[in-house]
Amino acid sequence: MGVEVETCQAGTGKTFPQKGNRLEVHYTGTLATDGRKFDSSRDRGKPFSFTLGTEPAQVIRGWEEGMLQLSLGEKATLRISSDFAYGESGYGDGSKIPPNADLVFDVELVSINGKTRSDLEKFEAELNKWAAKKLAEFDSDDKLKAKYTSKDDYAQCLNRKSAKRLRHIENT
Repeated sequence: MGVEVETCQAGTGKTFPQKGNRLEVHYTGTLATDGRKFDSSRDRGKPFSFTLGTEPAQVIRGWEEGMLQLSLGEKATLRISSDFAYGESGYGDGSKIPPNADLVFDVELVSINGKTRSDLEKFEAELNKWAAKKLAEFDSDDKLKAKYTSKDDYAQCLNRKSAKRLRHIENT
């Protein structure tokens, strides 16, 4: 099985973590066999923070692969087979997570490199206002009319610039 990801609540659908990103994740981990909870960041009131794709890994393989499939703000269930979790050894001398245990994690990708979904949505809204203002100036700006074949051409240029700025913010 490896890891199966089931989306419970969609994230941005645009911003996905990459190896080397610092992630903050809220989670509750349970045993697949009986649903017994073995850990929860929510119970502690603080998201778990780690860097994705480090050597050695900071999290189990199921998380490494599962997190790459989530977009910022997404809530999902990760079903992870034992070979992508703690395998034959289990965890906590087998008392916390028994050997060969399949695990289920309810997760929420809270932030990527310190940026939350809300942060990016605010920045995107500011970019949209900027682009709308610039586009409104087109009709009265002879230099813009000379440079661009049409208002649509200028709008496409503004959209490319906005997308580039947003990608830069997402990845820093």
